[in-house]
Amino acid sequence: MAIKSLVRRGRPSPAALLGPGTITAHDRYDFLYSQAFSIAAGNGTASISIKTLANNWFMLQTIQAVSTGLFRARMRDDGTGEIWQSDFVTNVNFAGLARRPNILVVPTRIPPMSQIIIDLIDVSGAPNAGEIAFGGYLYPGEAQPTGQRVDRWFQYVGRKTIGAGQTDTITIPLQSDSSFEIHKMLASFPLVGGNFSARISDSDTGKAWSDRFINYNNAFGDAQYPKMLTTPKLLRPNVVLQAEVKNLGGATTFEICLEGAKRYAVRN
Repeated sequence: MAIKSLVRRGRPSPAALLGPGTITAHDRYDFLYSQAFSIAAGNGTASISIKTLANNWFMLQTIQAVSTGLFRARMRDDGTGEIWQSDFVTNVNFAGLARRPNILVVPTRIPPMSQIIIDLIDVSGAPNAGEIAFGGYLYPGEAQPTGQRVDRWFQYVGRKTIGAGQTDTITIPLQSDSSFEIHKMLASFPLVGGNFSARISDSDTGKAWSDRFINYNNAFGDAQYPKMLTTPKLLRPNVVLQAEVKNLGGATTFEICLEGAKRYAVRN
């Protein structure tokens, strides 16, 4: 069955969802939210929160982070209960820096007085400290739209340790609540000098996404230098993605992350 096209006509604008009136450039202004963190060495865990102001909505457009070592994070909105990633994602795949931020193709709007919880895991093997920052703009709006789920940013992730010279499969199941539009192909591995090639397929079409295994540097990027899909790929709920991975270096853990948007407006 062919994937149905996303029908953009008739989708309510942010202004329409937020109440009467039109949001203008005069009504909004650039703003940064941030929170520092500290994680103990050796797979230590921590949890931080970013709380939004009472009088304005926040349109999240970029994610940045600095740290003394690698870590993984999973973000969720404590008010709505919505989780922003299917699992923990390594920092290089979800956050950039101010000069090269992770730019969300579909920004996420956050209501006033929200609390975004960020659960953290250290993977550096040493005491880890840093800061996560959300970039975007504040704008006025009513308390909460009702009865309408809004398309939002999301990341699906899969991870597996693969031995030197071995081939294995990383499986990424999509959730049942929405279709998913893929904008970026991201991947990472902690081994310095490591490399891999991969071929991805999906259960919806039963087809591979390339004619052969493609080298990591030709198929994936990271949050700062993403591999952008010039034609976003729209997949239906409950589709299973399979990434066949050939390890071209030493044994290490490979992470593949698909970034895009949950599309609630798509009918299946």
